[in-house]
Amino acid sequence: MEFKGFFNEEVCIVRYSDNACKYVKVENTNQLEEDINAFIKGGDYEIQYMNGDLSEGATSYPLTMYKIAEELDKDIRLVNGLYNHFGNVEDVEHVLSNEDYFIEEGHDKEDAFENYCDSIGILDEIPEKLRYYFDYEKFKRDCELEGLNIISTGIYEGNKELYLLTNY
Repeated sequence: MEFKGFFNEEVCIVRYSDNACKYVKVENTNQLEEDINAFIKGGDYEIQYMNGDLSEGATSYPLTMYKIAEELDKDIRLVNGLYNHFGNVEDVEHVLSNEDYFIEEGHDKEDAFENYCDSIGILDEIPEKLRYYFDYEKFKRDCELEGLNIISTGIYEGNKELYLLTNY
């Protein structure tokens, strides 16, 4: 399951010199940069989220997040979810540019991990009647100790959230 190039934001650009603000709809990063430059005229600014998929996100990195999403053709919500997990742009870019991940849905991390195991065929060699004895919880713990990250993306499909699983 992959999400690509999705922007659905209305933001407020706040000019620090006089606290004036301008509302803009984000369609792409070039348009956003043009809106920022035309409004602030070289001064300091902040972007505040008004609605959309990054609502309540940090205001210190939105342009960077939009650029990563656009350059790597990824959903902005996925980029934001990874930033919230890793806390830095470098790790977000590394995971997404290397496509070193799986996306699975689940009611929680455990459910997503079970779906991941099914997707990659972990239990394919085990007879069907013995699969019920497999302890996903302990196997998940072992995988996490070996470096597996199960990251909440904040993206929901119905009542299930999408999780990104990576060994990075």
